[in-house]
Amino acid sequence: MPNAIDQPRKLVRFAGFGLDPVSGELRHGENTVRLQPQPLKLLLALLQRPGELVTRDELKQELMPDAAYGDFDHAINLAVSKLRAALNDPPDSPELIETLPRRGYRFVGKIEAEGGESGGPALVKGKSRPWLRRGESWAVVALLVLAAGAAIFFYVRKQRAPIVTERDTIVLADFTNKTGDPVFTDTLRQALAVQLSQSPFLNILSDTHMRQTMQQMGRQPQDPAVDEVARELCLRTKSKVYVAGSIASVGSDYVVGLKAINCATGEAVFQEQAEVSRKENVLKTLGKQATVLRYGLGESMASLQKFNTPLEEATTSSLEALQAYSLGVKQRLALDFSAAAALYQRAVELDPNFAIAHAHLAAMLRLTGKDAEAQESSMRAFSLRHRVTERERFYIESAYYLRIGDLENARHTVELWASLYPQDGEPYLDLAVILHNQGQHEDAYWTTREALKRSPNQQIRRALTYEAIESNHFDEAEKALAEAEAAQRAGEGSWDPLMTATYSYEMAFLRHDTLAMEKIVLSAPADSKFKHWLLFDRSQTEAYYGRVRRARELNRRAINWALELDRPRDASLFELIPQALWEANFGNLAEARQLAGEAQSIESDKDVKAAAGLALARSGDFTRAGKLADDLAAKYPSDTLLQRCSVPMIRAAIASGRNHPAQAVALLQDAESTELGDPQVIYTRGQAFLALHDGSEAAAEFQKIIDHPNFLMEDPLGALAYLGIARAHALRGDRQKARAEYETFLTLWKDADPDVPIYQAAKSEYAHLQ
Repeated sequence: MPNAIDQPRKLVRFAGFGLDPVSGELRHGENTVRLQPQPLKLLLALLQRPGELVTRDELKQELMPDAAYGDFDHAINLAVSKLRAALNDPPDSPELIETLPRRGYRFVGKIEAEGGESGGPALVKGKSRPWLRRGESWAVVALLVLAAGAAIFFYVRKQRAPIVTERDTIVLADFTNKTGDPVFTDTLRQALAVQLSQSPFLNILSDTHMRQTMQQMGRQPQDPAVDEVARELCLRTKSKVYVAGSIASVGSDYVVGLKAINCATGEAVFQEQAEVSRKENVLKTLGKQATVLRYGLGESMASLQKFNTPLEEATTSSLEALQAYSLGVKQRLALDFSAAAALYQRAVELDPNFAIAHAHLAAMLRLTGKDAEAQESSMRAFSLRHRVTERERFYIESAYYLRIGDLENARHTVELWASLYPQDGEPYLDLAVILHNQGQHEDAYWTTREALKRSPNQQIRRALTYEAIESNHFDEAEKALAEAEAAQRAGEGSWDPLMTATYSYEMAFLRHDTLAMEKIVLSAPADSKFKHWLLFDRSQTEAYYGRVRRARELNRRAINWALELDRPRDASLFELIPQALWEANFGNLAEARQLAGEAQSIESDKDVKAAAGLALARSGDFTRAGKLADDLAAKYPSDTLLQRCSVPMIRAAIASGRNHPAQAVALLQDAESTELGDPQVIYTRGQAFLALHDGSEAAAEFQKIIDHPNFLMEDPLGALAYLGIARAHALRGDRQKARAEYETFLTLWKDADPDVPIYQAAKSEYAHLQ
């Protein structure tokens, strides 16, 4: 860790304290306050940057780089507590150490201008110093720069005015390969992209944007972007410079060149080339040249010190593995996820320690429905995350934490990612997923909008449409759909027309526009890889109105279609399980138990098991439901929603079924903070209050469902909530309000199948009120 103290034997004085950083002694008057190693290191880190936020991630890298986040969180919280106790600085009214929740800490005390045992100058002047990586120093970076070539001298003396700013985009052109060796084709450009992209200062034009612009230029996306093509692409995208590389053979050696061209003038603003004696050293040389390029374009030395993982560590030392990875990137951009997965798989076979290749392999496996294999690849990438750039580490960690359901660590990671790389859209998209899962739909909508501003692509447009519907911004949802279709027509990414039909159908349903729903169904494409989505939505509509036989028929067609498309998780989690839940809620208990078992036999991931457990509990199979809850609680201790919501909900449903409603209410206490992410929690609590004969509390719970229209597509809870309120008013003795709510429910179910148990019960209850 870099020493925060400029003159080692002086005392740092603040608030009556004097700290000797060498001995670790903290003095207060004539007394010595003993500090353990971790609180001392924490204090030194804060004093190094007085008045500045020192993030938890920075502290982890300095104090406990190899610790798991859970262990680090415990250790840092303990260190802060001990340090506060030593400084007599209470957390509720701090005068020295300010806590910024989930972000980090800041030293806010005043450091005395004069101090030291011999009356010398202040030891900490209040100026921040760059946060260095563990074991790095200015000398190390200087040696790296010198090794890359003498070009840095020119830029230090004559060109330190930045060539680009953080607002300018840079086009990364294709490498010109004159060696005749295909292993360098695509590979060196990918390597350079990794090296430049770890910079928070440089804004590299995305490959997706490049492909779209190439199509607008009348070229194929796979055409090489070199020379005048690269310059035209640069001008069309309003970029500042483009970076071009080349490699050629000179006897048995190689010459690697790198240059940056001003798009407007066509003049070179940076040029560097180096001779390499061995093929194996090409990547290392290119990495050093990229460091000089970053500095020459205007990036600060402080930024280079922090964000400059050597290329062979950030990617792989194997050119063959990097070549397979580069080809995988191309296939991913072309939306051929199976081909991309095969190439990423080849890359990790050639280099099992290729961390980012494991991470992208996991993403492709998820997209092709291979969740078990995806989980293995995600775990492997996470275990290797210290072998990547800072930006890629954020990607790997956020994907992993979201995968295991650890929303707290996921949120910490993506917030830090967004703060260091504010131009990236992906951390905002991940944050929106977290907010959505926690039921913060309005915040998720606005966060997704921020993601789209930074990365306008079809994936985020689709996410924005979904979040807009969930938060009742229907006009914005329709606008996002129109933009997605326009982008598709312009060749800017894939968009299936059935996605538009599905989202439009959901909005028509929420608007109670049956004519629009019928029109959408009639005009929807007959064949699509998303066909099961619209079929499923239609089945939910039928279930909402109590037309059970028709709902079963449509959902079975959706399930069959999902299985035909090799989407077993869709068949289980998005079709079988919802049907199992509404069958249980309707009183069709045998059907619910059968469907819950069928879902697990097709796909048995944790989400399927959790939902199946609830369906089994609701349908009276308490033994199997309880076992699933216990297994989930033990196997997934870090899953936030599973531990706070799903498992307690299963146990609460079991408690209600065994006539222990008070226990059910108590079990759901911790789920209140995230209940808007799953209306089943609210419904379970409402049912428990009915069993307790507490009409007021029951009515309040069911009213939450009615007040959130986005719940209407989740099971037929939107209809059943009216029945729940009717029963609550009846318990309170308010016959007039009870009759009104029964009539609302029975009107919704006027065409319901007559043999549905809950329908028969509702009609009987209503008759007794007359």
